[in-house]
Amino acid sequence: MTNKIEGLKLLAVEREEDYKATLKIADLESKLFYDVNLNKREFDRNTKKWIPNPEKAAKIEEKCLEYVGFAFDDLEQAVGGNFDVCEYEDFNSLWEVQFTKKFQEEHKGKSFQTTIDEIEDNGTSIVIKYKWKGEPYQSKMTYADYVKDLKEWFVNPQKRKKQLEKFSDRYGVALEDKDELIGKNIIVNVKCAFGEFYYGEVTLLEEL
Repeated sequence: MTNKIEGLKLLAVEREEDYKATLKIADLESKLFYDVNLNKREFDRNTKKWIPNPEKAAKIEEKCLEYVGFAFDDLEQAVGGNFDVCEYEDFNSLWEVQFTKKFQEEHKGKSFQTTIDEIEDNGTSIVIKYKWKGEPYQSKMTYADYVKDLKEWFVNPQKRKKQLEKFSDRYGVALEDKDELIGKNIIVNVKCAFGEFYYGEVTLLEEL
């Protein structure tokens, strides 16, 4: 559930790293702070580290311009301005956030038609995003190997090459032209790997 708080004031911008900024936004009447973190990197739950993600960095730049009015490096110029904040259980945001759902055992064997909302390369996988019953889901074409002892992902160049070729064969365009697929109709078949990992196999519907 989103709690949107309007008319708050940005009092300061704090920076811990060159890729992260915290907007110190306050309700002057209640004397409460609503920190908003803007991070250009992606958190890897396996390695517990923030890893570079060019696409996320570009999105954060776009969000800064759209919701703050300044580029990421110039956020301090917005100090003193008024902003609305969406409050969630564990964080705050300047925009409404949709959480990606995961397929469960009861979904195995189901098929459904939907459209592609977004495709991104997150540095370890090609991620195809779509909705089912109004909720966001995603399917991944992973090209990196996880090393448990080191708790880190390592990109496998040969696997990445094969996944890029598979992507091109499956969707008819190279990854660089992925935006051409936005809005295209797809069929998603929910399957299970190794008896425990549920995923959606995506097939592009041919246009008549």
